[in-house]
Formats: sequence, structure tokens, C-alpha cells
Amino acid sequence: MSSEEIEDMRRFDELAIVRLTGLSHLKLYDPETSECLMHEDEWPSFVECQDPEISILIPAYNKLGYTFNCLQSVKASCSEYDGKYEVIVVDDGSTDRTTWLLSRIRGLKLISSDENMGYVRSNNLGVREARGKHIVLLNNDTIVTSRWLEFLVRTFKEHSKVGAVGSKLIYPSGVLQEAGSIIWNDGTGWNYGRFDDPEKSEYQYVRDVDYCSAASLMVDRNFVRPLGIFDERFHPGYYEDTDLCFFIRSKGGRVLFQPKSVAIHFEGVSHGRDTSSGIKKYQVVNREKFVEKWKRALRIQYTSDPRNVLRARDRPGRKSILVFDHRMLEYDTNSGDLRMYSILQLLKSVSWNVTFYPASRECVEPYAFELRQRGIEVFGEKRPIEEFLVQRRDYYDIILLSRVRVAAEYIDAVTLWHPQSTLIVDFPDLESLRESRYAKLVNDDQKAAEAEKLSLKELDVARRADLVITITEAERRRLLERDQKLRVRVLPNIHDVIVDGLSFDERKDLLYIGGFEHPPNVDAVLFFVKEIFPLVRRSLPSIELLIVGSKMPDAIRNIQVAGVRVVGYVKDLAPLLSSCRVFVAPLRYGAGLKGKIGMAMAAGLPVVTSSTGAEGIETRGREVLLVGDSAEEFAKRVVQLYTDRNLWEILSRNAKSYAERRYSPHTVRQNLLRTLKEAHPVNLKERVCRILNDRMSVSDPLSSLLSIYYLRRDLRNAFPEAKEGDYRRLVHWAASNVEGIATIEKYREWYTNDPWTRIERLKEEVAKSNTKLQEEVAKLNRELKAINQSLIFKMLKRIARIADASFPDGTLRGDFRLAVIASLRVVSAQGWKFFLKQALYKLRRREFRVRR
Repeated sequence: MSSEEIEDMRRFDELAIVRLTGLSHLKLYDPETSECLMHEDEWPSFVECQDPEISILIPAYNKLGYTFNCLQSVKASCSEYDGKYEVIVVDDGSTDRTTWLLSRIRGLKLISSDENMGYVRSNNLGVREARGKHIVLLNNDTIVTSRWLEFLVRTFKEHSKVGAVGSKLIYPSGVLQEAGSIIWNDGTGWNYGRFDDPEKSEYQYVRDVDYCSAASLMVDRNFVRPLGIFDERFHPGYYEDTDLCFFIRSKGGRVLFQPKSVAIHFEGVSHGRDTSSGIKKYQVVNREKFVEKWKRALRIQYTSDPRNVLRARDRPGRKSILVFDHRMLEYDTNSGDLRMYSILQLLKSVSWNVTFYPASRECVEPYAFELRQRGIEVFGEKRPIEEFLVQRRDYYDIILLSRVRVAAEYIDAVTLWHPQSTLIVDFPDLESLRESRYAKLVNDDQKAAEAEKLSLKELDVARRADLVITITEAERRRLLERDQKLRVRVLPNIHDVIVDGLSFDERKDLLYIGGFEHPPNVDAVLFFVKEIFPLVRRSLPSIELLIVGSKMPDAIRNIQVAGVRVVGYVKDLAPLLSSCRVFVAPLRYGAGLKGKIGMAMAAGLPVVTSSTGAEGIETRGREVLLVGDSAEEFAKRVVQLYTDRNLWEILSRNAKSYAERRYSPHTVRQNLLRTLKEAHPVNLKERVCRILNDRMSVSDPLSSLLSIYYLRRDLRNAFPEAKEGDYRRLVHWAASNVEGIATIEKYREWYTNDPWTRIERLKEEVAKSNTKLQEEVAKLNRELKAINQSLIFKMLKRIARIADASFPDGTLRGDFRLAVIASLRVVSAQGWKFFLKQALYKLRRREFRVRR
């Protein structure tokens, strides 16, 4: 980017900057002038604090307009922290009216120096006067935004072993300046995301980074060194904040990037950006000092290569996993989303890099925000899946596809673009089993046929995966009965055990919890209210049923039955689980492990359910719940459990013990780690061959040429152990199985109409001195000259030669040149610019058409 463009991004525009801050009442002045001195009635004032939690430290050298605007924004942004923070400004020998201005701002702690000490020593002087538990280093050429300080503080509270948290830095124009930074193994730095859109998904989640700029950085006081916060070897400045972050990690702390804490940074106001002169030259000098000091730590850093940026943005040595699910995880509304949400948190707890990809592409709030604040990248842009997968090639160690419909939609693209990744398919339940049971319940032959199709789809994606995860042992056995070659592991729901709860005598009423966009829950409640509850009320006239859950349909919301209370959505279920006496789950169809039942068991709330509801709970002789399928039997079980204290206490104790052994986060974490450790690619070759057979029937010669040429390169990456001849044979097989030979005849037909053929046909006519034909020949000659001199034609000829060389002698040799020549017809019809754009589009996205 040119220096002029960067200057445009740094230009002061009050209205635009105020919009970026989200502080509508913020008043700013042109920082390159002294205009602020004329508006004393609008100067900020701070609340004096005797015992501050936070110390905001701002070094300043001249540039009073920038310092004033910075203080204005701090006051406006941090009003909810009044009385909890102090602001310290170190005036580093300013020669303008900075000292005069700062001395007149109430509540500000001013430290003045008679001489210019430089950035490092100014901060070290200021930090010795700071009293807060957390110290915020803030440049005077910044303007902080709404909730800037809140999110810095929040990150320390919500994450463990945090030593420092850095803000997202943006230019005054709104362009991203830095979203955490990378240090390469030679000590050079890379501002991640520089000049990009700051709202992109990849810049929206909390993550461990190499370092964050001290332009806006909160540091735990425990990591302040005896002589100050910065090592004075880096005096007067540059690499001091990088050294600080490496020091924090060496002492066991973490350095995190917090995207919701945003500061507008003018950048280079004090010292410019020329590294050959002035203070800026120390950027080069201090890098050598930094490399010498941290040479052992730098060994694990990535090499300075833009291709390494994606992996280097996270701390080195971590594994990465990409998780697909049907939508944003609304974990407080249904069991399936809660299970996946818990799995993602377990993966983060063992330091995996996690990307979550909702098939709906909708970042529903507050769920996306919660995931991102826990360090999980949530992809929300609505761009083609192929584009995303191409951008992330060679990044993911494991790709997990949850739910059969999601797996069926994405498995081909994932296999094609990430052949080196281990592919796992997760079934939260066997949907085909659930649907077949529903079809049987309502006696619907069409539903039964659809369930059978879904069953075949489940088996298909399971066979193409390297590992399959089911939620119960029963469903694992069911899959293995259909194909013994499958590799299947069980990973159940995850539930925290509730320690405290009321006693039997202190509890009352029945409880049902469910997410009502899941049809089995609607059916279960209606069945209970209409057929079971009247039988229960005959024996227990005063008993009530509480129906709790999200997204209730009118059929549930409008229930008007004595003793039935439709509660609706409840965020915190613990009080209900601890105060109700019996949990009921009369499910008539469904599949998998029922999250509602596991949740009740973990709370020690005894359960009455159906055989379907009890699936997956293997007690080995110890009774943990009661089962009843008919209305009469179910009602009898409810009354028995509700009135028998001894039975209730036995079931409560056994259920809680069972849940702790099977569903606790610790148990499932160990199970998950073993599963991922065992997972490795086993079905790679079969998956690739299937795609070749199903997807490579193309409709135009350029696509055919590019797809087969790039296929060979992908096969080389997928099968590094194979010999060169193996690639040729496989490519040849692909060409002969995707109508490659048949389309060659089309190429020959098109070839007869290209400019070279037409000009030969016209030579005889030209000899007859036909002026009109001579003009046409001249026009064709100009056309041929333009084609021959164009870069795109040279590129196409080169690709044609390489493609021909990929085949054994005598096999289709020369035919791909015909395909290139035929492509020229597209060029002449639509223009070179359009053609080049289309060629690059196809090349990047590998567009294939499925044969119908």
C-alpha cells in the first residue's frame, strides 16, 4: 500500500472517528492544532481514587492535541469504572504547551521530566508510581472506543494464567491496523490483518498471540520487573513491548488478543515511519538485541513467509480442528447444540485451535460472541465453502462434520481441498432411526421411505470418513452391524454434576425440559398432558407439571389444563432441577442419548422415562431411573417415585454417581483426547477416487484441462509415498472415467472453427483478389497476432504442455492442446478480461458439475 493511501487512513475526521468509537457524546478537536486549549469548559476531569484497581499509563512528548483527544476518549469510555482507575501521564520533556494543559486537568496524575527520556524510560518511571493491580499501557496518539477497558478487564477474569491482554488497533479510517502480531524466527514482526476489514471473522475471537502492541496493552502487575515494565536495553524504544510479551510467557503467563477492546491508533505520530533515521532507526538496532536475548525461544517460531501467516497467528505447536454443524450453537435451547458447545470448550481447554463453521452462515448472538470470547473462531462470512477451504489449505489437522445432512453437503469439498486432514463424522443421533420410528408411530409409508434414504446417506458418509463418533454404544453397534469395517467411537453428552439440592420433603412437582423445535419433545409433552397426567392427578390431585423449554409452538404454549404450568425458556435451570421432585420424559420416538435425562441425573433429580428415552443408559444392574411405555405404566411409575422416599433417594444417589462417571467434563475430555489421538486418515484414496468418478464431468474444455492438471498436483500431496507413474495412471483413469475421451470429439469439432483454420480456408479465396476477403484476412491476422502476444495465451500453452506430459506416451497426447485452442472461442466472444476472470475463478474454486 502506498504512503499516500496510508496517510489517507490516518487522516483526522471527527464525525467518522466518533462513529467508530460508539461514544456519541465524545467531543474531539483537530490533533494537529491547539484548538482544544480554547475550550476549557469541555476538558475532561477524572475521579480521584485512593486504591485503584487499574492504572492507565500514557507517556506524552509534545503533540498536545493527540494527548487531549486520548484523555477525552478514556473519560467517555470508562465512566462505569469511575473511582476504580487512575490516569497517569508522563510528560517526557515536552516543549509545547502539553505540560500547561495536563496540569489543569482535574484528577489526572502528572509526572513531568525536565529532559526527554524516551518511551521505555517514561513508562518505567510511570509504572513505579502506578498503584493498580492491572496496568494499561496506552499511547497518546490513540482514541479508545466504547467498552474498551471493560473487555480488557473481562479477559483477565474469564481466562486463566493471563499476563497481558492487547486491543484491536484500527486506523482512523476504520481499516484494521493490527489484530495481534506475529514474530518470525528471525525476529521480524508481522501485524496480523493489517489493511484488512476489522469485522472479518478471523479477527473476532480471543486468542494467544506472540505479542500485542503496547499502544493499548493491559498487563498484570505481577509481571512488572523490579526496574520497570520494560527492559531498558531497548531504550529509547522499539521491541520493548515484544520483549515484554516474551518475558511474560517465560514466566508462565499468557498474552491474549481481545477483539472487543478497540483502540483507534494514528500510528507514527511521535517518531514517523522511516527506519533509517531518528528514533525509528532503533527498530532495526533493537531487533538484533531482541534476537540475541530470545534466540532459544525464537527457534520454535515460524519462518518469515506469508504462507505461514495462518498457522503463525496462533502460538506455534498447536493442532487445529475445523468443526462443521448445522447452525450457530444455541447451547441453552437444546441438547445437541449443548453437547457440541461443550466439546468445543474441551478442545480449547487442551490448547487446540478451533474453528467453528455453521452451515447456516448466521452468527446468531449472543452465541457467536460467547464462542469467540472463549477463544473459538466462528466463521460467518457468506462466501463459497470452496473459497474458505482453499484459503485454509494445509491448516487443519482434523475436520469434524456433525450431523448427517451437514456431512453429506460438505464431505466432497473437504476431501478435495484438505486430503491431508483426518476426517471425522459425528452423529449426535442416528436421524434415520429417529425418523423411521416416527414413521412407524404415525403409520406413514412415505416417511418410512425417506428414513431409509437417510439411512443410506448415513452409511455412505460413515464409510468415507476416517472415524465415526456416535453418542451411545447402542448406535455404535447398529452402525457396525451394517458395516464391520467402520471405525466407530462413542462420545456422550457432557454434564456438570450439581452438588447441592433440596431433600425429598423439600421438593415438589414434576418437571419436563426440552427444546421444542425438536418434534419428539412436542409429541412427548402432548402425550403426557393428554394421556398420562390425568392418571397421575387421580392419585396426586395437587401435583403440578412444569413445562420448560425454548421455541414453544402454539400447541404447547396454549395448553390450558389444570395443574400444568407452561413456564417457557429459562436460562438457569439449576434452581428447577434442585427443587422439583420428579423429572418426566415420556418420549415415544427419537434416537441417541437424551440430554434432558442426563442433565436431570447429574442434578440428582430422579427420572421416569420411556424405553426410547432410556436408550444409551447402561446401568449394569444398578437402577438409575424408572421406565414405562404405556400411559398407565408411566403414570404408575411417576406416582411410585413421587411418594416413595426410599426409592427416590436410591435413584437420586445412583443417577448422580452414574452421571459423574459417564458424563463429567473430566471423563469426556479423556475420552475425546483418546479418540482424536487414534484418528488418522485411512480412507483417503477411496474418497479421492469417488470424487473423480462423481464430480469431474465438466462442460467446457478449459475446466477439463485445469481440473485434470491440478488433480495431479493434489494427488501428489495426498499420496506422497506413491511413484510418479502412479500419478499418471490415476490421472489417466480419471480422464477415461469422466467422459474425457468423449469430449475430445467436441474439441475437434470446435477446433475447425478457430482463427487458424478459418484463415487457411480463406487463402484460396484471397488469391482471387477479392478485396472484401483480403480485409477479412487482415482482420484475422491482427486477431491472431493479439492472441499470440497475450499473456493468457502463453499461460494456456504452458499448461497444455504440462498437461500433455502428465500422460503416458500415446494416451490423449496433443488433445489438450485442442482444448486450449477451443477455449479461444470463448475469448473472442466475451473478451480477454472476462475470460481471464472466469479462468481464475474456475482455477481457484475447482468448479465441477455433478452428473445427473
